[in-house]
Amino acid sequence: MEKIQTKRTILRRFRHSDLNNMILLESDPDVMRFTPSRIPQGIEKTEARLKSLLEKEAAYAPLGVWAVELKDTADFVGWFMLIKTEFEIPVKHARKNEILENKFENAQGRIDTQHLLISTLLPPAVKMFIEELEKEVDQLCGDRYRHTTDQRQPAVASK
Repeated sequence: MEKIQTKRTILRRFRHSDLNNMILLESDPDVMRFTPSRIPQGIEKTEARLKSLLEKEAAYAPLGVWAVELKDTADFVGWFMLIKTEFEIPVKHARKNEILENKFENAQGRIDTQHLLISTLLPPAVKMFIEELEKEVDQLCGDRYRHTTDQRQPAVASK
């Protein structure tokens, strides 16, 4: 799977040519405050990170880290890390939640009667997950999510 398309975005594998985009992204304090490091990254760290992403890509396929572009403009807007996650929940609690109840019903014969093992983000579900995520982001952010080209001009001190 080399790319995933949704209504507005294309998720694709990273390329060496993404370095400048990654530098802009990872040097932006408004972006980095939401990451574990919380601080903008220097060029050297970003170069090393991209190199590592490219080297590890095959090991994580079809999941892993994907660059995100807007479909209409091909503007780079960030990245997604798609991973397989699993958790176990007692069936008596799963039956209290409609989504988990549906997963329980679809998992018949593959689980014991006491626990429901839930796996998310398996390859067939990736596109559906991203489309649902886009809907949630739209509801939360509205027009702010509909990215316009950001030229990221350096700030100029006012006189």
